Amino acid sequence: MRYTDEVLIFCTSKSGAENALKVASHILEKMLKFKVNERKTHIAHSDMGIKFLDVVIYTNHTSIQGEEA
Repeated sequence: MRYTDEVLIFCTSKSGAENALKVASHILEKMLKFKVNERKTHIAHSDMGIKFLDVVIYTNHTSIQGEEA
């Protein structure tokens, strides 16, 4: 991987998400020498909708931005 500015990791629990964030940050920063932007990095629940590229991902469906969710 040369460059990425957006990554999603899906987990089934908050503790799993916290662990995945820790592991992914370690790999990206220590092994691949990328800088993780902590201001933009967060854990969110799909019930609230997660905006990614031009879609919003929900627990039970995905919608294209601009459409009613």
